[in-house]
Amino acid sequence: EFQTRAEQMEAQANIHADRSAGMARKHHEDLLEKDEEIQRLKLRLEEIKRDEHEIENKLHETKMMRIDMERENRVFLVKEEKYREDLLEQKSVLKDKDTIIATLEGEVN
Repeated sequence: EFQTRAEQMEAQANIHADRSAGMARKHHEDLLEKDEEIQRLKLRLEEIKRDEHEIENKLHETKMMRIDMERENRVFLVKEEKYREDLLEQKSVLKDKDTIIATLEGEVN
């Protein structure tokens, strides 16, 4: 009976060891899966950071384009105002010439 009891205890110890080894394997597999998931998440985070950087660059380019367009618009408005002033001055000169011509024609007649 002693040998049978020892065999039973050994069998129980083997069952317990097998269970523990199985649980350890399962735990190890879970850790590997979690590690793989972490690596996937890290890669995704890098993609997101790259996308964010690209978006920031495009926003900056757009801002610079807007600033350039506003500057060009101001230059155009200044040129347009100068052109308008020149036209008014030419109109005034023509009016003065017409007045002088009319005066001279009046003196001749």
